[in-house]
Amino acid sequence: MEKVESVILIAVVLSIFVFSIVLYAFISQSSNSLSTPSFVKKIVFKEAQSIDLVSCNQEKGLIYACDAENGVIYISDLKGNLVGRIRKREYGKEGFLSVKDITSYENGILVSDPSQRQVFFCLQGKTPVEFIETTMSVLFRPGVLTTGDYMSVYVVDDARPYVYRFGPDGRLIESKVYDTSLKGGISSIQSNGKKLYLISNKTAEVLVFDAKKYSKFKLKGRKGDYYPFSAGFFDDLLVAADPFYQEVILFNMKGKEVASFGYSVSAERKMDLPVDLEVCGDTILVAEKKERSVSFWKATP
Repeated sequence: MEKVESVILIAVVLSIFVFSIVLYAFISQSSNSLSTPSFVKKIVFKEAQSIDLVSCNQEKGLIYACDAENGVIYISDLKGNLVGRIRKREYGKEGFLSVKDITSYENGILVSDPSQRQVFFCLQGKTPVEFIETTMSVLFRPGVLTTGDYMSVYVVDDARPYVYRFGPDGRLIESKVYDTSLKGGISSIQSNGKKLYLISNKTAEVLVFDAKKYSKFKLKGRKGDYYPFSAGFFDDLLVAADPFYQEVILFNMKGKEVASFGYSVSAERKMDLPVDLEVCGDTILVAEKKERSVSFWKATP
């Protein structure tokens, strides 16, 4: 009788163990699953020569689309109505001269200007003002930027392997050093509050800063190299715009490709040089350079 009870007990334990493994696998798969985003619409900016950058103010319902070569930022509502423009400065006036990156900030937009070694805060109809108050090195060349906790702003230095964090008053709070081999090759930066992510289109690597140290992982999944020009996060996945593959590619947080959209023959439409993106709620906005447009792709977890 004792042997029978022992056998039954072992069988129950094994059943629970197997069920736990299956449940864990199901949950893990579900947490990284995302139905392929579907095309919703696109906004074409006919005045522009190209659209190189995009940012979104979800609260205000505004889209910022930038023609970086000509230094014009177009402001559109979510329906595609053009509501304003912000232009690079004219001779003798204040403002930005070149654009490396943009990001929505409060009720305006921040513009990274490497030619003047400055980040400008811009509002429609107002003169752009210098955001960085701390005196930086003469070598400083602001690259990509993003916002962090407590209205702070992270700025990558394209001249040296540094990323700086500034407070809302424009004063330097902290600086971090990253792999010197990636200097000038950081194409995107993202923050989720606890961690800071730098994406390199030089090596297709993601650098993850956690506290005072950093780790990195490689983007992988298909033959050939990835060229992630811009990236964002959605449902615990990294989404990256890759103009080489003409797609937006989705990776899990181990760097493994899990899905893609925008190029497939069966897709509702093909992308044309996706060079930047921003996740805006449950929608992924993609800047398509040649189309001079921002396309909307609905993503459902």
